[in-house]
Amino acid sequence: EYVLFPDNFFTPLIFITFHMIFMLWGFCAESGGLIVGTKVSGNRQRIFIEDRQELLNNQEEAEIIELFEDVYEKTGMPVTLYTDDLLWRQRYDSLEVYSEELYYSIGIEEDAMIILFTQDNVNGFDDWYYDMYCGDDTLKCFPDREFDKLLDNFHNGMARQDLTQALKYAWGSIMDDLGKKRL
Repeated sequence: EYVLFPDNFFTPLIFITFHMIFMLWGFCAESGGLIVGTKVSGNRQRIFIEDRQELLNNQEEAEIIELFEDVYEKTGMPVTLYTDDLLWRQRYDSLEVYSEELYYSIGIEEDAMIILFTQDNVNGFDDWYYDMYCGDDTLKCFPDREFDKLLDNFHNGMARQDLTQALKYAWGSIMDDLGKKRL
């Protein structure tokens, strides 16, 4: 009698399969994960600066737009910079609430980011606040780890540089990781 699969055939097959899955998982955990290039498909026309507080000159605006174009090329995510005065505090409990409302009120979709920056000079001291708000779809190209690093480096950059240089420093610190998703 001819047996196609002996009784002990499935045990080694199952062992080998689970062993290979375990090894792949270990490799991914050690190397930071499998990296898969991913982009969102945001509208390039949503890359703009609304400088209501007139903090930027023409050269700085051009540098920031060029930076946002580079981010868009890697991620497909349009970035908008919106500057405003501190009067938001009269209407909103927090800058986060204001930035989220602003995000949706100016028609930004779930595949984009808004950077809200406010600054005022109080008694000779520059008082600034910022928030970066992203839509849900941006996680495809902009994982939380990179977002947190961007926030930290922007904050550190603002402590010793102007807005333009802080943005360039912060985005430059994550540019190589943009458009990649770790599984």
